[in-house]
Amino acid sequence: MKQRRNTLNIINFVRGVEERYERDLFGTTQKEVELVKKYGFRNTFLLQYDAMILQEYQELFLDEKDEKMELGLWIEIVQPLCEKVGIPWESKLGFRWDWHVKPGFLMAYTQEERRKLLDECMRQFLEVFGEYPRVAGSWIMDSFSMNYLREKYGMDAFCVCRDQWGTDCYTLWGGYFNQGYYPCKKNMLIPAQTKDEQIPVPVFRMLGSDPIEQYDAGCDEEYNMAKAQPVCTLEPVWPSGADPAWVDWYLQENYTAPALGFSYTQAGQENSFGWDNFGDALVMQFDKIKQLEQANRITVETLGETGRWFMGTYKDTPAAAQTFLKDWKEDGRQSVWYNSKFYRINLYCEEEKVWIRDFQRFDQNRADRYLTVPCAVDDAIYDALPYMDGYRWSGEGLRAGIYLDGVEKIVSAEEEENGLRLFLKKEDGSQAEIQVAETWIKLKNCGLSFQYQKKSAAEIYFDKRMIAYTYDSWEYRLELEKGLVHGQNILPENSEIILHIN
Repeated sequence: MKQRRNTLNIINFVRGVEERYERDLFGTTQKEVELVKKYGFRNTFLLQYDAMILQEYQELFLDEKDEKMELGLWIEIVQPLCEKVGIPWESKLGFRWDWHVKPGFLMAYTQEERRKLLDECMRQFLEVFGEYPRVAGSWIMDSFSMNYLREKYGMDAFCVCRDQWGTDCYTLWGGYFNQGYYPCKKNMLIPAQTKDEQIPVPVFRMLGSDPIEQYDAGCDEEYNMAKAQPVCTLEPVWPSGADPAWVDWYLQENYTAPALGFSYTQAGQENSFGWDNFGDALVMQFDKIKQLEQANRITVETLGETGRWFMGTYKDTPAAAQTFLKDWKEDGRQSVWYNSKFYRINLYCEEEKVWIRDFQRFDQNRADRYLTVPCAVDDAIYDALPYMDGYRWSGEGLRAGIYLDGVEKIVSAEEEENGLRLFLKKEDGSQAEIQVAETWIKLKNCGLSFQYQKKSAAEIYFDKRMIAYTYDSWEYRLELEKGLVHGQNILPENSEIILHIN
């Protein structure tokens, strides 16, 4: 087992324009610079094009940049960038910066237009700072652009938004829940399964999602999903990230519970929210982060340093986990996320029931919707292939999931080579187990029951030795090495069920 590495990136990203409301963007960025220097943190600032062309931002970062500060690109498309390269700017709101995917993000443009936009961002950065950036981030990017930046300019790391459904006009759903991965060339959300299809630069998930609450945040009492999810993350502007008790719980569990060698989160905030709305909470978080750093419990470093370490340590995407068996509200909820380059799965406990809340297959051959054809609408969706989607397949009083028959609690978790073993308590006092590994899942002493709203789910066909799926015209299956399908249930065979992600 590799020695555990606890990593935290402080990433603040900088816009030059905010036309929805009055904000002192530059003053906010100044405060963020002052704060990272006060605490002595290694840190990353990602600059949007409309900030890079403004003299006050140029002077600020030329004056303040030191050996602890890394500068990179925040890639959202803005009016002056489009005008510079001769591409029409099509904001329906008439704004110079627009958060809708069309026109605000790369996938709304042709591949040739994406090259022009990225080349101009790089040219401007070089002109101002005398070198090309080695890191870049965006709420939502595309694999074509990532691969282009890697091949032409050389990159050390990318970062993208956490999983979310519908928030701010874009959806990332079903990818690595946290930590880092090597994306495939056809879909930036999906890790590659083979080296030939791998973009050899890691992507890290931002914002520090609550592993218990964020996944199905927004479901009502009938489990109907929200059009756009509320936010339960480490961002200091939101109630969770501003609550000292939540922050203590998140940092403690994230950096001590089983994680398979690499724990990660990102702190910081975009300047668009304004210092008055998050400054006190960010200071509170920095106090706690500093205590962990001084106790040698975490490493605070730049995004590029984390990327270079990742590339030097892993040749392909490593398995990763978040094991949150304690709930900060103390109401008995538990959540375990496991990711490998073939799938992700979430084991969840609530009200003395344990079920697979989410189960997504990764397939490098399934291209994203905008790889070659630009997104022509406000919203974009990047997703995986669901075996179970407890958020989207619930409704009308039914909470979707693959329920572990008779299991009421996750007692403990142990790390194994590229996997986890979870020990479970059953209602009758006996013990069950579930092992998750890179390509298979094994259950002992319990059966499985599939529950979901058929009208909202993928097409699912239950056979004797497999479960076949059709989603978005894509066919895939879940194979049984041991276990028998009976209706929508899987029964143990000699007390075991073994599932293979083929």
